[in-house]
Amino acid sequence: MRRPNRPAGLVARTREAFLQHGIALDTPVVVGVSGGLDSMALLQVVWELGLPCTVGHVNYGLRGAESDADEALVRATCEALNVPCFVHRVEPPPSMPAEGVQAWARRIRYDFLLALPSSPNPNPNPNPNPNLLTAHHADDQTETVLLHLLRSSDPLAAAGMEAVSREGRHFRPWLGEPREAIRAFAADRGVQWREDASNAHGAYLRNRIRHELLPLLEALRPGTAGHLARWAARFRPLAEAAAAEVEAASLRCVTWDAAGGCVVDLVRWSAEPLRDEVLMRLVAAFGAETSVAEAVNKLTGMQVESGKTVQSALLCARRAGTTLRLEPRRPHRP
Repeated sequence: MRRPNRPAGLVARTREAFLQHGIALDTPVVVGVSGGLDSMALLQVVWELGLPCTVGHVNYGLRGAESDADEALVRATCEALNVPCFVHRVEPPPSMPAEGVQAWARRIRYDFLLALPSSPNPNPNPNPNPNLLTAHHADDQTETVLLHLLRSSDPLAAAGMEAVSREGRHFRPWLGEPREAIRAFAADRGVQWREDASNAHGAYLRNRIRHELLPLLEALRPGTAGHLARWAARFRPLAEAAAAEVEAASLRCVTWDAAGGCVVDLVRWSAEPLRDEVLMRLVAAFGAETSVAEAVNKLTGMQVESGKTVQSALLCARRAGTTLRLEPRRPHRP
């Protein structure tokens, strides 16, 4: 199949996104492709850019013949484009995973995709850490921001998804692209894709945000989706700066020991402007919930007596003079 000669705005903007984030256009990449509109369009753009790539697809087996049809489309498209394709077929769990189906699928997907080689044939200068490309776009970013606002206790989570992961391996070049632009590109190029019926399932909060909340917000204020995506883009560097300052504050007032516990110097802690965030992240490091952090915070008052404790299933916090001792109730690494 020949690459089209006519220019496409989405292709040009994707090229610009690579250069903006310092990723060379000859960098080998792994493209995560589900068979849906967004990822199939991304594969087409990567192919038109001439990027050296492989494709990774996960067949979870959750939708029977529908899952197999997704896999068949991805395989056929890769064959037509002469792109190597790796498929991971998963045995569906006998019962609902404790973490939830979506979290289970996400964990399996990224474990597989991040382990794929950027080329099926070793070369003299192989890339040991290929960039993984996924087709998350501005609408996905907006949904993520709303999802975190509704259920996350971490205010910095409202920054949404990063364009490039901190490890530098996962790149989302389309966080500034609306879904409509991707759909228009796919229609222009004749890209084939499959619809996943589970994307309309009302049991998932993200789907209800997509199909109920966002249309309502758009009706109240047209352009809300784009506004929230741009808001997340501006908030991201602020959130990263705040997270770095919280980490620095922790180093100034918290000491960890080999047993996995820590001691908070409350005199130094009380002088930190972001002290509450320091404590929240300490409690989260033990796997405990926000409600536990709120209870532990009550141990920091100057009038609290030594020996007073707060315990949860995962954490024991004990006041000792001008310090606060946090210990895991079971082995846990911070």
